[in-house]
Amino acid sequence: LDVYKKTIKIAEELKQLKSKSIRLNNIGMIYQEMGNLDKALEFVNKALEIDETINNPSGIATDYNNLGMISFKKKDYQKALEYYNKSLEINEEIGNIEIKIINLENIRDTHEELGNFYREEENIEHAIKEYEKALKITKEMNDRENEAYYIFMVAKVYYYDDQNDIAL
Repeated sequence: LDVYKKTIKIAEELKQLKSKSIRLNNIGMIYQEMGNLDKALEFVNKALEIDETINNPSGIATDYNNLGMISFKKKDYQKALEYYNKSLEINEEIGNIEIKIINLENIRDTHEELGNFYREEENIEHAIKEYEKALKITKEMNDRENEAYYIFMVAKVYYYDDQNDIAL
């Protein structure tokens, strides 16, 4: 962290806002890995402010994706989806296919977590909706392995709800 903080000062002295934004984002993600999610949000939001000021769409998309990751870790899944979808939209606009795939995977994983939550709460209808959203994304990505997994998860919910005819 100390090294990154020094590079931020250098970027400020050289008036390199894009570089400063990248370093702030990196620090935010280090805080996330350390489990200090509030500090992580603080640094990534600072990066977002800079990227919006300098009109850096790639940086903004990265910031939103990282805010989504932090929100996911905070178990704020709706906020995570909001950020992931903003990042996805920007990456589609600028043609950043590699990060778009990461966005889709993050969105899928968030729907899975929501499905797990609803399944544990025995909210069958919502659990199935979330798993089906994850399944839809997986099909769009042509990810056959995970497609089978999400079909299984939907069937599992029906099975635990004694709807065996649908589970099969």
